[in-house]
Amino acid sequence: MALAATVAVGSDPTFRTTIGGNAVAAAGIAHVLSQSAKDRSADYLGCGPRFHASLFTAPPGSAGGCLKQHLCTVADHNAPLFLRTVAAWYACGIGRERDKNGDLPALLHTYRELGVPEALIEATGIAAKRTNEPMTVTVPLIWLAAHAGPKPTIEQCPLPPLVCEGDIPLYALDEHTRLGRNAIFRFAQENAVVRHALESYALGSQRRAANLAAFYADAFPITPRLKWQGCVAAEEFGINNDFLIAQVSFEGIGPLLDLFRQNLGELNEFRREVLRHAPRRGNGVGKASAQERC
Repeated sequence: MALAATVAVGSDPTFRTTIGGNAVAAAGIAHVLSQSAKDRSADYLGCGPRFHASLFTAPPGSAGGCLKQHLCTVADHNAPLFLRTVAAWYACGIGRERDKNGDLPALLHTYRELGVPEALIEATGIAAKRTNEPMTVTVPLIWLAAHAGPKPTIEQCPLPPLVCEGDIPLYALDEHTRLGRNAIFRFAQENAVVRHALESYALGSQRRAANLAAFYADAFPITPRLKWQGCVAAEEFGINNDFLIAQVSFEGIGPLLDLFRQNLGELNEFRREVLRHAPRRGNGVGKASAQERC
């Protein structure tokens, strides 16, 4: 229901005007989402064909299959969840690697026949069309998987300590901001142990590997969290896939993550330093940083 409310408010400018404007609507939705149970499995499993080949003993599928085959796989309760998400990826017909044989209404109809709540189906359709992001169409599959076994639970999970500079949480300085990338790079170069690990495990861009490790150190934890049978496996799958795509050796994923988590305090000091020295705009650094993050 939280997802449905978010899509509804985000899609209705008239409603936002009647309740006081975009800022009021954004604050209200942010409050609802912060209090709701969360799950990143759609992110982990929404990559579709961008899954790294080394994670499978056989290819997970290809765009060569017909729409009917993809929809049958989506509806197959016995198929692995990652394989069903690949099928949904192709069946929806959206995304950067667009499959013109896809049919979003047909995929949504399949979800309806599987018993997905109508509000979630409608929200999924709207979100898929507005964002053009295949990840959105995997959400109903996560709902189905979460309710296929023992009843899901909601758990409060520990988060890394909140460290701020002024009113800016330092975890916001991640790979999606210029200041964040600068801070992560400096930390990765000046911490000898981290630098050695990147030299040993990063087979591609060390910057990319460091940015990813920083994200998983303090930006990805969530609470409260929806716990369901299979959510831990989905998380492990997604993290490994991200690092393998970034050309980090499989044996180096765990050690690299541990190093960033163990040295998070030092990373935050680099973030604090780059933030303090950022050019001031408007009413100050905080406002400029918030604008840049957006």
